[in-house]
Amino acid sequence: FDITARNLTIWNDVAHSLFVGHFGDPDAPRTISDVTFENINVVNFDEDDPMWDGVMSIYSGNATLIKNVVFSDINVHRIEEGRLFNIVAGQTKLTIVSAQANKRPGRGIDGVTIRNISFDGDGMPGRSIISGLAPGTEVRNVRIQNLRIGGRRVVSAAAAGIDIGPEVKNFTIH
Repeated sequence: FDITARNLTIWNDVAHSLFVGHFGDPDAPRTISDVTFENINVVNFDEDDPMWDGVMSIYSGNATLIKNVVFSDINVHRIEEGRLFNIVAGQTKLTIVSAQANKRPGRGIDGVTIRNISFDGDGMPGRSIISGLAPGTEVRNVRIQNLRIGGRRVVSAAAAGIDIGPEVKNFTIH
């Protein structure tokens, strides 16, 4: 809890840029909270694993609850492979297969603020995902404010290329 990463320039080559979650202790559930990423330039992003392929990612697995995450003032210049956002609570077929890393679904994600994000539009990103994937998991209270893609302000999930999956409550973009 209470983690801040700021004033960074990042170049990813098959790695994660800004990632919260996944690992935990399913026998002693944990909460990750109050995590902030701010004033960050992602020069290049390249991740071909669909479980981890978001420039800004949150994954709640292994009985972990994730609360109050902020991504603020982030500029993404190029996405070779991957997505802009990948916010998932639950357990997928991929994580069940890799049971050594994720033995139980997460307990959800609550409180995500994404503000002043700019993607220059260079590269071929996949569609972003915000989704709870299993019964009993939810992604709650996600606010996107001032998202710019290719120099244009985006005010809808469809225009931003974001797929809103099941178990998402109180999502706003403006």
